Amino acid sequence: MCFGRCARCIGYKLLILALLSIVANILLYFPNGETRYASEHHLGKYVECLHGILGGGFLVLIPAAVFIGLHNDDCCGCFGHEDCGKSCAMLSSVLAAFIGIIGSGYCIIISALGLSHGPYCFTHLERNWIYPFTESSGGYLFEYNRWSECQEPHNIVQWNVTLFAILLVLGGIEFILCFIQIINGILGGLCGLCCSHEEKSETSKVPEMALETCGNCLSCLLIPLALWSIVVNILLYFPNGKALHAASYQLSNYVWYFEGICFSGVMILLLAVILITLECSVFYRCCQSESCNKTYRSFLSIVLALLGVAFSGYSCIIFTLGLIQGPFCNSSDGWGYIFKDTAGGYLTDYPAWSRCTEPANIVEWNIILLSILIALSGLQLIICFLKVAAELKRTLCGTYSVFVQAGIL
Repeated sequence: MCFGRCARCIGYKLLILALLSIVANILLYFPNGETRYASEHHLGKYVECLHGILGGGFLVLIPAAVFIGLHNDDCCGCFGHEDCGKSCAMLSSVLAAFIGIIGSGYCIIISALGLSHGPYCFTHLERNWIYPFTESSGGYLFEYNRWSECQEPHNIVQWNVTLFAILLVLGGIEFILCFIQIINGILGGLCGLCCSHEEKSETSKVPEMALETCGNCLSCLLIPLALWSIVVNILLYFPNGKALHAASYQLSNYVWYFEGICFSGVMILLLAVILITLECSVFYRCCQSESCNKTYRSFLSIVLALLGVAFSGYSCIIFTLGLIQGPFCNSSDGWGYIFKDTAGGYLTDYPAWSRCTEPANIVEWNIILLSILIALSGLQLIICFLKVAAELKRTLCGTYSVFVQAGIL
């Protein structure tokens, strides 16, 4: 079978699902086609999480574009370069599939929380805008007679249930397809795509070219991850888009560590630029022997990639500790870490989140952003490990063949 055709088929399916996810999320902002509820901020908190637009939408469009871009005829090429090795193309698609899993997983989680929490609506009993079904833990979904408690927007329960359920299904299908592509990409990377044995024997430089381009692709993937890490870390300083709490130093101590900006951001970005620069042909002339040049360059790349492992691993640990500790917020006992003794148990104790009265929705804000930062630093860690493995293989295998040929000549 051709693994490239399978990846391309998955890519087209993900493209359709991502577009549907974006449309469904946009519809959540306009109950019954009316815009006034969005302009008056009378929407549920999970509606504004952009889980369908960002998670199940744009983050899934990235792997979809990569999968579709895999060549179907020659099954060679990575991001449109015909000289790229077949294994490199499929292994790169595995990394793209991980991004799709993050986006679809985020869409699934937020959609499930939105269904469980219920809509934000105006009720006749309370004469106010509230979440009337928060205490039911999703039980309202089967209590159709209670849906009439929401007077405004009209049929908001049916509207939210339908669209959140659609997003949940779309995110689930995207997650499954990306997981399938991970398996397909690993098999394709190990076994090759669909080029014949005759094509493989035409040149002995194909494996070496594949390793070089694969290493370059891995280095390029670090750049968007580092930029995303910087952006997400900056958002941590402004809960709900407000600078008041940062100016008053009312933020978690782990937020002030600048991990997403410094280590998994600027440092990873700097390492990526150096690694890409090392791939330039100018570094081939640093020694008299070609094999010496390649070995020296690979050694530097391994050292830099190991530094990337250290930076991203340290960031991942700090973000995890911040997620376990919980946010710094104002409660009935004053400002403090009210969840620090739960050892992360508050993550599934949704009613306890309301104990944080200020900043508004700080628990959800911290959980979402820290989870994204953990995923980004985790991907950086995986990419740096793969870079080390690629350079080791190039050093141990590629240069050996050069020495052998030199000895024969």
